[in-house]
Amino acid sequence: MRRSLGKRIFFALFLMALITATLTGALVSGVVYARTYTDLQAEVRGAAHLAAVGIAVGGQDYLVALGRDTAAHDRVTRIAADGTVLFDTAADPADMENHASRPEIAAVRAGAAYGEAVRLSATLGQQTYYYALPLPDGTVLRVSTTTESALSAVWQALPWLIAVGVLALLLTLVLARRIADALVEPLNTLDPANPETTKAYDELSPLVGRLHEQNRTVHRQLAEIRARQEEFRILSSSMDEGLLMLGLHAEILSVNRAACTVLGGDPARDYAGEHVLRLSRALPLQTVTAQALAGNRGEGTLETNGRLYQILASPILVGEEPRGALVLLLDVTERQAAERLRREFSANVSHELKTPLTSISGYAEMIAGGLVRPEDVRGFAGRIHREAGRLLALIEDIMKLSRLDEGGDAPAHEPVELLALARQAAERLELRAQELGVTVRVAGEKAVVSGVYGQLFELIFNLTENGVKYNRVGGSVTVTVQPDQTGVLLTVADTGIGIPADAQARVFERFYRVDKSRSKETGGTGLGLSIVKHIALLHGAQLTLESEEGRGTTVRVHFAAHSGGNAAPHRCK
Repeated sequence: MRRSLGKRIFFALFLMALITATLTGALVSGVVYARTYTDLQAEVRGAAHLAAVGIAVGGQDYLVALGRDTAAHDRVTRIAADGTVLFDTAADPADMENHASRPEIAAVRAGAAYGEAVRLSATLGQQTYYYALPLPDGTVLRVSTTTESALSAVWQALPWLIAVGVLALLLTLVLARRIADALVEPLNTLDPANPETTKAYDELSPLVGRLHEQNRTVHRQLAEIRARQEEFRILSSSMDEGLLMLGLHAEILSVNRAACTVLGGDPARDYAGEHVLRLSRALPLQTVTAQALAGNRGEGTLETNGRLYQILASPILVGEEPRGALVLLLDVTERQAAERLRREFSANVSHELKTPLTSISGYAEMIAGGLVRPEDVRGFAGRIHREAGRLLALIEDIMKLSRLDEGGDAPAHEPVELLALARQAAERLELRAQELGVTVRVAGEKAVVSGVYGQLFELIFNLTENGVKYNRVGGSVTVTVQPDQTGVLLTVADTGIGIPADAQARVFERFYRVDKSRSKETGGTGLGLSIVKHIALLHGAQLTLESEEGRGTTVRVHFAAHSGGNAAPHRCK
């Protein structure tokens, strides 16, 4: 630790000195080069103006004499207005290309007082500075020189710069070692767990104090974080809803047991830090999480294991930037089923109410319009009466179902004797049974169950009435009440037309009819068995059905053992 940190400090100081010396040398070289280059430009411009005066006095002879001057360092070129080279002190004009496109020549031809440019000379292979002036006769005078003189000034100063830099680096090596040792020694002996025991120089004392205070703060915060994590884990694990927390890159931060179960993961596995795809590849989940991680709320549905789940994903924002997502999985299977049933119920109610109302309206309209003979009015009135009765029965059954659905303050349960209740229902149906040629019998033993008297009577009455209505002439309906070791079994068996096998699973649905034409003849509303099912559920009874087409139907309702003590049973009225 001591050697590593000491080397770092040493090399840092040495590198700083090296960089400083290098930058200083580069800066000095740049300054020398820039100053020399500026002087060179001024010299070229002066030479150009002097040559222009010489040409004005001596003409072309001046240029020829200038070309023979071996002491001259500048290159002089004279160019015609169309760019043709007329004279050059360094090359044969006949071998030189047209100069009309050169920047400095183009500037003068465009009317500028002078033109200048710096470029790599194709002729000499060196960087050259060019300066051009217009002459009175329309030609252009250009003077140029290479930058070798500027670079030579830099090279002359470079050895001194290197010598000074090397001396500074050697001095830095010694000082850097001493400074590094002085800084590292107290740090090597510093105990992070007990920083107050460290003997440090004054500049290190504030650090020691902050370390001590930070240690206490960290321990306190860690304890709070552990407590909150445990609290969150307990709360999320007890949730029935699935909860999933994701980081910015869809990595799992937290997932509760319910979410693991829904998404097909392993509840015993720790998914923290893994990508959400390791937990589930379900497309709806990936879609809504992508929306949430982009900063938008996501919502979708996921169907798995025969259940329907609503996925709600919300972004976790820090300011305006998303930093993760919170995903909630809600089981909406029952809600969706209830919504579907509600829509079907509404549609069926509308249809069932419309049928008798249409008949009543039609018959009444015919009578009101005088389309019915006086002797037929009685018959039409009878039809209106029957349809109105059917309508009232339908409304009454709908109201019964609504009350059963709503629940609310349900009547208190009381001991009810089922055999007497069955006999009362049979008496109520005796006249109807005689009209249809059906015999109703009640058999069994007295048995008491805990329930609501009116609802239990409705259950027995509806089952017996169904057996009477859907029977044949000479048929029978037998209601049996039989106690057993686990409760009381109520059986309603008929010898009627029976129910097809493919319809038996749906006969307890609202408005479902096996034979719609026969139901219309018997005046059924399609709600009787649905009411039976609701009453059985409210009493915790098990409802089963057996039927064979053409041979009859048997419905069994099994009530759990009565726990009402020795209270007197409800007496039939």
